[in-house]
Amino acid sequence: PQAFTEAGFVFVSINHRLLPTVAMDDIVRDVAKAFRWVHDHVATHGGDPSRVFVMGHSSGGQLAALLCTDERLLKAEGLSLAPIKGCVPVDADTFDIPAIIEMAETRARVHQLPMPTY
Repeated sequence: PQAFTEAGFVFVSINHRLLPTVAMDDIVRDVAKAFRWVHDHVATHGGDPSRVFVMGHSSGGQLAALLCTDERLLKAEGLSLAPIKGCVPVDADTFDIPAIIEMAETRARVHQLPMPTY
């Protein structure tokens, strides 16, 4: 965060609920609601709500990518994709979902563990 703020950015970090406590749909909605909050409040901190970059690491990278590409998520919050000027999904190897599933299933078979369910 310090590198961003020293470069003149307003840096906002969000959080969301986690699996398996809530469903994935709830997590995605948490992120969209957080974006709505940032949009509504960033100007009071010197930011521009019409120029937002969305960034995330690991599962946050996947959530950032979803938010930046699925217009339905922000429409549910009364917004469009227009304020998003960039998306930085860090740790992109997590986007190869079939490979991740195959690795998890192989690991479960090799170690005689139950198959993953989410």
